[in-house]
Amino acid sequence: RDAHRLVVLAAGPPAEGHVHALRAVRTIDDIRIVARSPESATALVERLGEHGIPAAVGVTGDVSRADIIATAT
Repeated sequence: RDAHRLVVLAAGPPAEGHVHALRAVRTIDDIRIVARSPESATALVERLGEHGIPAAVGVTGDVSRADIIATAT
């Protein structure tokens, strides 16, 4: 019930879908997108922002602080 920090490992369409799905069932207030390509991660952060979902580009170290980790490759 206290899980509110999400790290998504990937930045394509499935990753975006995971964010929407997880937010439908959890109160997620910290979203980090980690991808091999910083440009892809930034693009997903921007797309999420267009839906009013705050997110940030993350780094692999964010995984250790995550409550939920989604791999969407």
